[in-house]
Amino acid sequence: DASSETLLLENDPDLKLYRENTELYGSSDFLVVTFTPNETLISKSVITDIKTLVSDLSQIKGISSVLSLLDVPLIESLPGESLSDIADSISTLNEKNIDIKLAKRVLSTNPVYKNLLISEDLKTTAFQLTLNRNLSYESLINERYLINESFSETKQEDLNEINRLINLEKAQISNNEKKLVSSIRSLLARYSTKGELFLGGGAMITADTIKFISQDLFVFGIAVLLIFVVVLSYIFRSLVWVLIPLLTAGVTSIMS
Repeated sequence: DASSETLLLENDPDLKLYRENTELYGSSDFLVVTFTPNETLISKSVITDIKTLVSDLSQIKGISSVLSLLDVPLIESLPGESLSDIADSISTLNEKNIDIKLAKRVLSTNPVYKNLLISEDLKTTAFQLTLNRNLSYESLINERYLINESFSETKQEDLNEINRLINLEKAQISNNEKKLVSSIRSLLARYSTKGELFLGGGAMITADTIKFISQDLFVFGIAVLLIFVVVLSYIFRSLVWVLIPLLTAGVTSIMS
């Protein structure tokens, strides 16, 4: 488990408060994709590419919504213009008739968008991929809190069972995140001819961390085995006394 929650104690009050807020206001889990097109970002051809990319990302299992440059309102306040006039004239890049000049002017001057949704030089934009909430995992966590606060005679048995179910759910979450990250990267590779695309976020870090650790364990495991073989061969100079310690260590590791 490479999630950030493993860095905190299970009965940590701040962790409990965070989970309660997540349950009330929704999940904060998301991934970020950055896109630097080969052509001018605020142009009709690139906006068409962004629409297609957003549509494809939305179809990936595990993503609930995609927030992009297309969704933000292009609001420009002019002298003497009332709020009602501004509200009536709001447009977005998702519309058919796009005002490119207005879009460039608003996105380059609005502090809410600049360096958050779009870079200051108007060459790179970001997409926020909001992930589906895992209600099953949240339900198990809440159930464990209730068990911890109870005075039941079977409290320890109940805790052992709920922890077993939580570990199974975590394993499933890890597997799903691995598939999700792989699916997104496969999709982004199809758009590599359009420009540079990068993926970031908690789920990606978790999936990559587990992948790197697994690869390192395999490489170092083979290296350590070879070192043991060489050392034992040098000390005992007999194949039997090389195999016996290795077999003993292997059986012990499997049994434990």
